[in-house]
Amino acid sequence: SARVSTLAVTQFGCFFKSFKQREQMKKSNSVDGTNSKDMFQSEHMRIVAIVAFYFVVSISMVFLNKFIMNYSAFEFPYPITITMFQVLVTILMCCIMASLGQRFDALNFIPPFEFHFDIAMKIMPLSVCTILMIVFNNLCLQYVEVSFYQVARSLTICFNVLFTFTMLGERTSTKALQACATREL
Repeated sequence: SARVSTLAVTQFGCFFKSFKQREQMKKSNSVDGTNSKDMFQSEHMRIVAIVAFYFVVSISMVFLNKFIMNYSAFEFPYPITITMFQVLVTILMCCIMASLGQRFDALNFIPPFEFHFDIAMKIMPLSVCTILMIVFNNLCLQYVEVSFYQVARSLTICFNVLFTFTMLGERTSTKALQACATREL
């Protein structure tokens, strides 16, 4: 269920300028007279809007997938086919949005579509893992209730922190650990 929401975060993530450019904007006043504090607050509002958009799309996709597989008139019991269709629609939407981004200034934060075979081969393992994650998410969703599915998804954050420490040897900040503990309580 995360395929469209991941697309949304990826596409809207392009909206942000590079870290260096953001730092420069914070230090200097902009041309139109707004100061760096206003720009900083505006950027935070964009982040809040993107996260809210992600939450809405993500939960909508979960309920839509559950409805299609279990409650609709045809009860489509093929989660792998649903995943394939949603991935194809995601690719199509990326191409359309990239095309529109070149034509309309309001959408110019969307980069043009480019394909490089050598880069594609380097990220193939990550792509396979992502597709498997989506397939298993849909398989899980087909057999369990949405509430249990959401609890299981929220636990992945704790496992990410644990595996980051055990496999990569990286420590997570105390604030991040407190946030995880608060979320799980």
